[in-house]
Amino acid sequence: MDSNERGDCDDFMSDVFVDQSRDVRPGIGTNRAAKRQLQIEKKRCASNAKPVKVLEKERREEGLNSPLNASNKGFQLLQKMGFKPEKHKVVEPIKLVIKEDRSCLGNDSLLDAQINAKRQKVKQIEVDFEQRMKSKYAEKMIEKDLRDSQKICHHLDIENNISAPEESWFWPLNANMTNTEVKDEVPDEIGKDLSDDESNSLTTKEKLTLITLYLRNKYFYCIWCAVKYESVVQMESECPGDTRDAHS
Repeated sequence: MDSNERGDCDDFMSDVFVDQSRDVRPGIGTNRAAKRQLQIEKKRCASNAKPVKVLEKERREEGLNSPLNASNKGFQLLQKMGFKPEKHKVVEPIKLVIKEDRSCLGNDSLLDAQINAKRQKVKQIEVDFEQRMKSKYAEKMIEKDLRDSQKICHHLDIENNISAPEESWFWPLNANMTNTEVKDEVPDEIGKDLSDDESNSLTTKEKLTLITLYLRNKYFYCIWCAVKYESVVQMESECPGDTRDAHS
């Protein structure tokens, strides 16, 4: 090799390389690029590296899913006790559940029981609330139907020259107040109880049932159909029934 070739290929231990390695001035572009490349490589390696817990879990699952080798001491002991792989082959290894949290054994089942109990309690509260709302709505509808029946009863009675209601509560209260003079002239033998004792002993639903029966029998009238039929035969054939539910 001539001197020209030796000049082109300097020895890596020569002063040229030593001087270049010692040149750490911040203005040198090659050093900056090398440092930047080194940092990039470090970040790439750090991003690709898996956490220790993940690596431990992967190794554990790999070991659990792998069959015992014939060279395994435990496997050899099982063979001496009569174990034969071809007769006791398990298609899928038994899964081992590893607790990774800090809760004590049995806490999970206790927590599930508490959660289920709370869910059942909330569900029962919702059912009770729904039942109360339905009950309140039904009561309001009964009160409304009774008021409508009283108005119709008063109108039909007056239209048929009946000066006093069959029962004191068959007419609206204001209608009874305007007919006070007429009521005083009604004899006792007619059997109309104008006191509030019997009225107070009846529920709103019972009152509605009685006044509905009166309107249907006497006038062939249905408050839910809002129709006065010509006869009981027509009413029975065209009216669905004597309750609100029958008309829904």
